[in-house]
Amino acid sequence: MSDYSVSCDGVALDGDGVIYSIAVYSDGEGFNSYVYQASDVADRLAPNIQTELLDVQLWLTSIWRSKTGWLYVTDADGNVRIYDGAGWTVSQASAQALTCIWGLSDTEVYAAGDEGVVYRWNGTAWSAFSPPLGGVIFSIRGVSGRDLYACGTNGLLWHFDGSWTRIQLPTNQRLLGLLALTASDILVCGAGGVLFRGSDINWNDVSQPGHDFHSLADYRGAIYLAGGSEGVFRFDGTAITNVKNTITSYRLVSNASYLASAGDVIAARFDGQSWFGARYS
Repeated sequence: MSDYSVSCDGVALDGDGVIYSIAVYSDGEGFNSYVYQASDVADRLAPNIQTELLDVQLWLTSIWRSKTGWLYVTDADGNVRIYDGAGWTVSQASAQALTCIWGLSDTEVYAAGDEGVVYRWNGTAWSAFSPPLGGVIFSIRGVSGRDLYACGTNGLLWHFDGSWTRIQLPTNQRLLGLLALTASDILVCGAGGVLFRGSDINWNDVSQPGHDFHSLADYRGAIYLAGGSEGVFRFDGTAITNVKNTITSYRLVSNASYLASAGDVIAARFDGQSWFGARYS
């Protein structure tokens, strides 16, 4: 494509600082998506090595990496691609576009999207895990397979504890991100600076008006928010502080060693002191 736009639509991490990211190129009519692996540059002297793991002519939408190192990637056709380090397998979960994927293990992975249904992977096949929940789902998180949350359009928030219960929050904004710290400490964020903290049916409004929040991550005991074109914020329980305003951030993930962000043309990784970025253009 000679005239195209590019966006980094997802990011994952390993414990050595390697970044796995989705880069989507579009000419306005079609999509070409890649999954890249960007090597760590711990000493700042070694060259960064970009390895192309996948090249497909469709829109890849989200990525999650399990503890075993397997990659799970969703697309706009309702498929999930699984990479085991040697090759890719493809299976269809939904009849409509998938927007998010997350899991607890390689035999317990959850995906959802435009259909408004949460699907579960048991290591062999996908099956519907919820009824239609009434809107597009943008995030799924939880502390166990019997304590899950799903959020989405028009203030959509559901809790699963053996059965699905709709949670009525005082907002009709898009709820885009979830963070499950403990069973009794869940955060959900969204457009318009919406931010709620609580669990089950008990929630406190800790919103930060004037911003747009897209996802959340817990890194070394601190809560971080992806603020779109404003970059990355840290939340102290009351107020937010901008900690990186030179990148666009829509997706955040973390592990014990690193925080990573994806947005616009950059996937960036933070080690607590400095940022390292992989640029796609």
